[in-house]
Amino acid sequence: MKLFLDESGNSGVDIYEAKQPILAYSGVWLDEPNEQHFLAYLGGLRKEHRLQGKGELKGKKFLKTDAGRVAIGAVIRELHARKVPLSLLAVHKPFMAAAVLIEDCTDYVYNPAFSERWTWDSELKEPLVETILAAADERLLINAWRARSGLDKASFKAAYGSLLFALAVSPNAQLADVASKMRRTDLDDLWESERSSREDRGSGYSPNLSAFGSLMQLCERQAEQLGLHEVAIVHDVQDEYQEIFTKWWAASRTAQPFEFRDPGGNDVKLPLQRLSSLTFDDSTGDVGIQLADLVASALRVVVQERTTGIGSRGAGFIADIRAHVAARDRMGDFPFVIGPKRWQYDMMDLLGMMALLRAGALG
Repeated sequence: MKLFLDESGNSGVDIYEAKQPILAYSGVWLDEPNEQHFLAYLGGLRKEHRLQGKGELKGKKFLKTDAGRVAIGAVIRELHARKVPLSLLAVHKPFMAAAVLIEDCTDYVYNPAFSERWTWDSELKEPLVETILAAADERLLINAWRARSGLDKASFKAAYGSLLFALAVSPNAQLADVASKMRRTDLDDLWESERSSREDRGSGYSPNLSAFGSLMQLCERQAEQLGLHEVAIVHDVQDEYQEIFTKWWAASRTAQPFEFRDPGGNDVKLPLQRLSSLTFDDSTGDVGIQLADLVASALRVVVQERTTGIGSRGAGFIADIRAHVAARDRMGDFPFVIGPKRWQYDMMDLLGMMALLRAGALG
């Protein structure tokens, strides 16, 4: 079995790319018969839907026209008809800035005002993330995130200082109290400790790396549900993140047996065993990656339009995605979303999980 991966909405470390607030990942699981089937199916897709152009099928282009969107919907329905398992994950990118601020400034290593519990207790951190995301001046949050990812320590300290000061004078007394304590963070020590992440391209906090790590854990459990071993992962070529993805993969495959719950409250089990290899391939000649790109594009536009309230290009994909979500015998823990709690609930409702829960279909 091969698991083909691609993403839509990548803006690298600049999570505040206004046109792309959502990063979506798609995994398409293909055995040899389905791989051959979709090779022929995609070969005739342009002719069937009277689409212009030739060569690689790209979701970004297809989303621009009515005919292209109809074609994407047809692909998603064909995947469902062939009972192809999908892995669907979406990330609310601006959420990362507030989450990382808390990771930095409530870590007892850099700030004695906080206990060690703040490094692992999501019940403490998650409500604070949402409060900061709602209360912070977006410009200050943007500047703090960008400065943290930059190379100028003075700019980083100034940006973090301005953001924390603004939060410390918030009319929300509880937020103001916590932010006042967060201002005690040793920013010089924090900056030096993060030096290797800045110098090692792609290894710092990013939606891409967070999504990839979560995706691998969830796909490992999905492979267990499907009764699969030796799953070969084929990821679209990644100029920016390929090196750090490869390092993450190697560490996760060779780790000593270990289980824990990460700061986001997600169960992590190492080493990965059922996912057996990771390679990167150019999507131009790879039918599986092209399928993953089309599905990821549909997922991104659906989630993004609900998040921003702008646009209606994704409306036609919702029922098709929900049909996959309802196939619980092959979807594992997917769909999975990373972001504010209320947003998570809204997205899971949009994708059909809440209806399944209300109907008692999730056990």
